[in-house]
Amino acid sequence: MTSGEAKTMVVELNSKLNIRFEKPRQEFLPGVQPLVNRMAEVIGVESIILELPENGFLAQPLTNTQKKTVNRDLGIIYAAESVAFQKKLMEVHIEESDERMVSLPDYFAQLSGASVSFSDKPFHPASENGWAGKPRVFWTREGVAQRLLSVVNALNAIDLQPHFEDAFRPVGVQEGLLKRRITQFILLEHPDWDPEKDFDLIMNEAQSKTAITPRIAGHKGGAAVDVTLRTVNGDPLPLGNDYPMGDALVNLNCPYVTANEWQTRQLFLTVMEMSGFAVYPGEDWHASYGDNLAGANPDGTLISGYQTRYGPIKNFDPNTGKVFPYDAAEYDKHFFSREELRQLAIEARK
Repeated sequence: MTSGEAKTMVVELNSKLNIRFEKPRQEFLPGVQPLVNRMAEVIGVESIILELPENGFLAQPLTNTQKKTVNRDLGIIYAAESVAFQKKLMEVHIEESDERMVSLPDYFAQLSGASVSFSDKPFHPASENGWAGKPRVFWTREGVAQRLLSVVNALNAIDLQPHFEDAFRPVGVQEGLLKRRITQFILLEHPDWDPEKDFDLIMNEAQSKTAITPRIAGHKGGAAVDVTLRTVNGDPLPLGNDYPMGDALVNLNCPYVTANEWQTRQLFLTVMEMSGFAVYPGEDWHASYGDNLAGANPDGTLISGYQTRYGPIKNFDPNTGKVFPYDAAEYDKHFFSREELRQLAIEARK
């Protein structure tokens, strides 16, 4: 769902930047819908019926100048909406089930001939608590892994595969990524933002893409995965942005996509939703099951009677999968104070 403010900004940007849209070819949607139908058949659920975007698709990809303006002007609106959405998620009560963790590579090994891939990038150097540069781990709760089996099967049935960019984030990783988002991504993407005068903008953009407390960090609970799509031969599908960039273009509601990029996003969204996942509207790669994100509709309204299964955990036993959860009193403790993050931004700008 796109807000009135975002729609108004899109109209202004189209006029100011001379951005043109075109209607899809007549055979486009009849070519995409059968792919969704086939995935639904494999999963064993009713298919989601696709609706074409109101504006159509970009007549040609955005230029770098157009991207910068779209990310600046529309990104501010999307970031504020995502932060407001997260505030609603904080109202969802967390009930920890103590369900065990499982290794996704090991779990998928039970699928004979399954096609799936994992990022070989180590944890980012910004990670703390000894995780910087270490091999990335791909663990989730068992219930999440069970549903991801459906995702793998469904995508393989249409000659695609999920490429897992991230899953569980140990203590120190989420915290380090928040610092990186502020001191590297945002300040590089917005050289005109002053860390002192514009810190509200910086914080909104950071929070919209990276959790600032354990409560809303689905990756910390083993409940969330970041997934991009590839062919079974390993070729990435066009998404309209690179993982894990920020700003407006990663928002699922962003209209500035080509027909092929829209198709990629719809295949990701539908396979995840039909497999029982909730997709975070602020990022076109993040899906979760059983956490507080899954307790809210895309428009921010809460699902009546929803009960979480997974809260944030500090660690787990890799031999048994036993989890060691955060104390509930720690759920809302910020990883860093606002002043600490502001000082980091100021130092990074020097």
